[in-house]
Amino acid sequence: MKDKFQVRWVDIKPESPIITVSPETIANEVSVNIDYIGNNISQKLYQIIDENGVASSWLPYNGEFKLNHKGTIRARSINNKNIKSLVLEYIVNNVDTEIPTIELTGVPTKEVRRFSLNIKTTDDVGLKTLKYAYGEYDINYFKENGEILYDLESQNTKSQTNSLEIDTNGKITFYVIDQAGNEKVEILDVGDVIKLVLLPGDGENGIWRDSVNNEESK
Repeated sequence: MKDKFQVRWVDIKPESPIITVSPETIANEVSVNIDYIGNNISQKLYQIIDENGVASSWLPYNGEFKLNHKGTIRARSINNKNIKSLVLEYIVNNVDTEIPTIELTGVPTKEVRRFSLNIKTTDDVGLKTLKYAYGEYDINYFKENGEILYDLESQNTKSQTNSLEIDTNGKITFYVIDQAGNEKVEILDVGDVIKLVLLPGDGENGIWRDSVNNEESK
């Protein structure tokens, strides 16, 4: 008697997709690319679960996309026999969208000839650069302009206070950016600085007096 053999075809699951996120350093937005492996893939799907655990529906993958919050990315594929791959997960925890803060103190409540302004900047991840400019400007101005008060390489500085001597009236714009690229401007309008003028008087050089109260400078 001859042995009888049975041939049984076993359907194989598609390989799990590969998820790549860049940059891997802290940023306010990341790019997500998913590589679906295999030639018989009929559906390329992904899902996003936000920080609160709320999941999106399974979405068709049409190419690289941006993500501007922390969360989990899940990906799977389905082949032309309707067999699903295992689900691959990637946890995104390097996204920061918190805006840094600028706190200005030391502004006088009465007329002075000059004063020292304190500029305190804070951020939950890490500060990068603080600039200022006399006048009123928006964020775009400081891409290539502005006087630098600090420029930090380390990502560990979350709070710093700097001082600036002010001896003129008018608007001053302060700009801060954190390590993730989040930016903020704060505008201060100075109006209590007294200017000194030289008035005729006894002596060769006259007398320096303030321009408001006509009081002699000491």
